[in-house]
Amino acid sequence: MPALESHLHAVSERSDIPIRAILDPQVDLPNSDQRIAVFRIVQEAVTNALRHAEATALEVTVSRVPDGTLIRDPAEPVPSSGMDEPQPE
Repeated sequence: MPALESHLHAVSERSDIPIRAILDPQVDLPNSDQRIAVFRIVQEAVTNALRHAEATALEVTVSRVPDGTLIRDPAEPVPSSGMDEPQPE
């Protein structure tokens, strides 16, 4: 998911808000429609979090789950001090 990583890095730089990306390498998106869908979903979630949640830091997770792919909504702000610690669900 290099395009997604690049996008998140660029958004972080522009917004001056740290974005931690946890992108599971086991997520296999062989079809371009799937890759585009995941990119757009994450793009919209991050945009909404930055615009409406007054976030000071974000964590984006894309991982494999038994029934498909999980994209964790970053709408809940992650405290800057907790960026290195796993956040409870």
